[in-house]
Amino acid sequence: MLSVCTLLLSLLPAAPQSYSLDPGDLVIADTEIGPGLYGAIRVLKRDGSLRTVPTSAPLNFPSDVIIDRDGWIALTDFSSWSMAYRIAPANGELVALNQLPLSEPFHLC
Repeated sequence: MLSVCTLLLSLLPAAPQSYSLDPGDLVIADTEIGPGLYGAIRVLKRDGSLRTVPTSAPLNFPSDVIIDRDGWIALTDFSSWSMAYRIAPANGELVALNQLPLSEPFHLC
């Protein structure tokens, strides 16, 4: 019975991942994605395809992105309550890095 359960578990699909990054991918902060739409973080894959990174809340004007040492996308979002965030790879959750608004968060290092 144990071997059958192990086999069945191995056939289950892996948990969905919000985004994945491969060497050579380009991560872009896109502020103009269409009329009435919010900004987005996009990944330009090496094969030329463009994918939008899903997030747990809309972004207003994302202006800078970096990949931190844990593989999370870090970004700044300019609005009336400007923030710095990390995007969780597993589920797209926006994790705020600051508790007070930033004045002009345009660059990360």
